[in-house]
Parts: sequence; structure tokens; C-alpha cells
Amino acid sequence: MSSVGGEHPDAPSGHWSEVADYVAWLVASGLSDAELDRAVEAALREAMARVDCVECHNCCQEHQPQATDEELVLMAQAMGVALDEFIRLYTIETPLANRLVARVGGTRPSEGVCCMLDHGSCIIYSGRPWGCRVYPYHLGSGVRDNVGELKEAYRICPAVRIALAELRKRLPGSV
Repeated sequence: MSSVGGEHPDAPSGHWSEVADYVAWLVASGLSDAELDRAVEAALREAMARVDCVECHNCCQEHQPQATDEELVLMAQAMGVALDEFIRLYTIETPLANRLVARVGGTRPSEGVCCMLDHGSCIIYSGRPWGCRVYPYHLGSGVRDNVGELKEAYRICPAVRIALAELRKRLPGSV
């Protein structure tokens, strides 16, 4: 269960247009919303058992997490700093009510990379926000409403690539 350089040996690389076509077919399939969600969720759970997220951390290199006030407290505690210092150094307000998004404190690069990722390790892992804890499991809910996010996750996450490849083999009529 090892990922080297964020890639996993079981994760297909698939050409982007093939992935887009398959996701479009999957969403247009005769499966009900509940059946589609269950199928994607089950495939993600199976795939996640084959990928070590801590070693991969591709999502951390692509996203900066949003955090609630309660999550900010946990994040500050995980870093061992006072909440006000954590907020000052690592957050900016977003248009979402009562939400903040982690940003760069000091000299860390900010281009999509989470500032809590340090030399390939999450420095607040025990206090990471909900969005980090559930990625990519959240994609198994409301699949039809989140097609764009599913396609983007395919690009980033080896577990999503594995899950979609497995679904393609299992579901009758797959393209």
C-alpha cells in the first residue's frame, strides 16, 4: 500500500477524454441516484484500502482546506500555537460565512499547496479539518451533482482513478 511520488501502481493513467466520456456515461446510466452513489462509494472504499493517503498527499498539493471555527481550534492545538496566532499566520477569510481557508504563513509557497504540508507530511494531521478527513469519500454522495469535482479528483487522486476503473469493469454497458 505504497505511493511513490503521489502515484500508485494500481492507478490507471487514462486519457482525459476517455475519463470524461466514462463519467458522462456513468452519470447518464440507468442507475438511480442512490444506486449510483452506492456504487461510487463502494468503489472508493475498496480503492482507498489500496492507497496510502499519507504517502500520496496529492490532494494536499492541489488544495488549501477550508475550516470552521471549531476546526481552527483543533488545527491550532495540533500545531501547538495559540488560536489567534494560528489565524493570523495561516488563514484568510473567504466569502463563505464563518469560514476561513488555510494560506501561507511566512515563506511557504502558495500555489495550491496546503501550507500545512511540510516535507511531504501534514503538520496538523491529528487536527486536520473535515474536508481533509473525508477526501475523496465525499464524492460517493450526490455523484450527479458533483460531476466536475469527480473529474477533477480523477486527475489528482489515485484512489479515484482505481475506483472508476473498477466501476468500468463491473457495470454492464460501460463504455
